[in-house]
Amino acid sequence: MKNQKLDRDGTRVRDHMFQFRVAPGQYDLTMNVVPFSEQGQLTVTGVEGGPLTLSVQKKNPVTTARVSVTGEQSVVGIRVENDYGHFNWVSCVETLE
Repeated sequence: MKNQKLDRDGTRVRDHMFQFRVAPGQYDLTMNVVPFSEQGQLTVTGVEGGPLTLSVQKKNPVTTARVSVTGEQSVVGIRVENDYGHFNWVSCVETLE
């Protein structure tokens, strides 16, 4: 087991989408997703500008992006593309900028 409590547990995913609702606004989206290969791709949907693709590395699995969300029923989705991954945690904090 890993020493950090946040990284100790997670779920193994492949081509499944983790989704959550947010109010319209601007957010700092931070997540810890460990790809099984050395480098993986995450797709973030439901954000302004269309799907966002982020690279994540096995040795440094934490990635952050500033995203804007619009619409009444805003649903953000995160998926590991074409690889298995270990989805540990996600943080979505609204920004005031």
